[in-house]
Amino acid sequence: MNVFDGTAMALSGLCLIHCIALPIAFLALPSLILISELPESIHRWLVAIALPLATIALSIGYQRHRQTLPLVLGFAGLVFLSSAFVPVSFPHFETFMTGIGGTLLAIAHLKNWRMRRAIG
Repeated sequence: MNVFDGTAMALSGLCLIHCIALPIAFLALPSLILISELPESIHRWLVAIALPLATIALSIGYQRHRQTLPLVLGFAGLVFLSSAFVPVSFPHFETFMTGIGGTLLAIAHLKNWRMRRAIG
């Protein structure tokens, strides 16, 4: 597995855990909220890491397999992730949008990895 795709998939997985498992844990154990307040900037930092990493990994993959599906999925994922920079007043909008973005990026990297692996 390419180091960029592997790292990107791992970060996408962590993003999903953060977006899905953490709220479920808070519902189960409300006292966790008091001890685990993450700064609001966490999504912006994740986007700052994901953008160059995804661009490099998906570009390298495209150069090898010439399939556009991972690029399209990755671009869509990055657009959703970038919603972290849009100030809105809807509750949980940022979490929802970055969750979709992380999922799309994870799928894009998985497809990229499989397509690269299929051609050798």
